[in-house]
Amino acid sequence: MTPSLTRCSKCGREFPPGTPEPSWCPDCGRLCTGYAERKEIELPLPEEMPVTPEERAHWWMWFWVFFLLGPLFAIASWLIMPGILSTLPPSLRPYREINSHGFVPLCLGAAGAGYCLANLCFKRRRFADILPFSFVFGIVVMAAYWGIVALALALVFSPIFQLTLE
Repeated sequence: MTPSLTRCSKCGREFPPGTPEPSWCPDCGRLCTGYAERKEIELPLPEEMPVTPEERAHWWMWFWVFFLLGPLFAIASWLIMPGILSTLPPSLRPYREINSHGFVPLCLGAAGAGYCLANLCFKRRRFADILPFSFVFGIVVMAAYWGIVALALALVFSPIFQLTLE
């Protein structure tokens, strides 16, 4: 409970009882409080905040968007890039090998999916806290991509599309 302000700490003017806190002194024009010093409200930083179901649905949707569009853009860039790169002027042709494959869109899709997974799995909301976990989850998503590719190749090159142990 705050005490009622009776006297301004700066100029000494007396206030009537029941003056609301904080009060502006009409003589000196400063903000006075009942404790004779200026109060600043310090709110705690929300280090851990619960994730609402709507936010979880939002992060899951973006995870699947990044997870599925990363390989699609990688395949599209692999199919379209040779046609685009052949139309480059001769002065830019030495630089065409920098992004002539679909590895960059695949990495960006994995990074985006990893960031969404990190936001789903950890309660901390600060970007600096989420970033290391999103890097780790991005590597996990990239490993999942390569696992799916390895499984698809094993199915395609197995006799009659069956996995048999011999």
